[in-house]
Amino acid sequence: MRMIYSAWVVASSLALVSPLIGGGEDSAKSEPGIGGLRAHEWGTFTTLHWSTGSSLSWYQGGWQLGGSPNAKGVNSVSDLPAFVHRGFAGKSSINGFARMETPVIYFYTDKRRKVDVAVTYHNGGKLTEFFPAGNSMLGSLAWNSLELIPAAEATELIARLPTDADRPDNHYFQARAVPEAAVVRMVQPIDGEGNQAPDQLEKFLFYRGVGSFDTGLNVQMQSGGTMSLNHYNSAFGMKHVWVVRSTSDAVRWEKLPVFPAYNSEAALPRVEVSLESHNAGANREASIQALGASMVAALIDSGLTAAEAAAMVATWDDQWYEEPGQRVFSIAPQVVIDAILPLTISPKPENIVRVFVHRAEILDPETQQALERAMAPGTAPKITREAIEKEQLGRFVFGAIAAVARDVGQRTTAAYTKRGLEAFVAEDEEVTMAAPPPTRGDAR
Repeated sequence: MRMIYSAWVVASSLALVSPLIGGGEDSAKSEPGIGGLRAHEWGTFTTLHWSTGSSLSWYQGGWQLGGSPNAKGVNSVSDLPAFVHRGFAGKSSINGFARMETPVIYFYTDKRRKVDVAVTYHNGGKLTEFFPAGNSMLGSLAWNSLELIPAAEATELIARLPTDADRPDNHYFQARAVPEAAVVRMVQPIDGEGNQAPDQLEKFLFYRGVGSFDTGLNVQMQSGGTMSLNHYNSAFGMKHVWVVRSTSDAVRWEKLPVFPAYNSEAALPRVEVSLESHNAGANREASIQALGASMVAALIDSGLTAAEAAAMVATWDDQWYEEPGQRVFSIAPQVVIDAILPLTISPKPENIVRVFVHRAEILDPETQQALERAMAPGTAPKITREAIEKEQLGRFVFGAIAAVARDVGQRTTAAYTKRGLEAFVAEDEEVTMAAPPPTRGDAR
């Protein structure tokens, strides 16, 4: 069964990713760009997975259950600052396999200049929020005639960057801590009555969305805290991968060795990690600091500046490290990002760096079983809610509940079908149910 699963996963991964590899646009081309202009981007993809590795479609909703008492703002969905533009109702209400969170693009320029920027989310992705204002069409965004002002000339403009009095500590603002980055200015058009809104200023381009994402890294989890990982994409390997388990009293983590590109002629390598046996360090805070330092170093190794890497970790450290649960972090190869999220900048910079962290959140078997018990027919709603809150699922609660409901439904349907067939066969015959074809990412 394990061999059949691995073969199916390899085939499905190549079908999803391989057609895109090599088809990236501007940021993947080899022709040189103009001197004195560079662009650096970082962002994240977050996915949710069954303990067997199956990808789950999920959405955040407008609230969360059972966040960590250690995390800042985990118990309620932290909205973006009010000045951010929304092309849809907001990604929290959209179902999807991956949530692309807070990509930001920094520019470095030796003089004032104007650029056009366009980004597209392939495979049916939607780009849902952005700043400054841009032209939004479902899975595409375009910013035309953006003015870039070198940081050395932008002191007065930096003082005018937008704020949000209701959300002064919003994690969005952490991304501004990159002093060398140019200021981006979008000049607003004059309306029919001759009025002109103030310019929109920021230290970067910001956008986010919902869609799909896959690097070929598969994670399964057994009872007791053991993770099993393999990588099944033949186009690239994975250099930076971490496994993390966060509880109220400890954060246990390990940085794994490099995963090579998948070789169809060799056995699929598998790495097993027992998180519960890991030394949690001197204390929880020390462990978090060490993990953060490890990720900053890897982000720098992947092409970000020290300030960019520190800003990225500062933006996400509370959710990455403080939220209860177990997860795998990996830095996606730029070829993957260029394929699924092609970026065009005109005139083309001499250097474009794109570094995205993939967070794969894993539901362990114990949580799945607890949710199934909590949702059993006849359970009082108050008891169900209390039991679900106890699992501290935070923003993943809706995806987890829906996944358990689907799994129970599939097993119930199979059991009813088997009993019905048994009523029509001889007593000495045995009814064997063939496994249903797997849904996308289904490992069972």
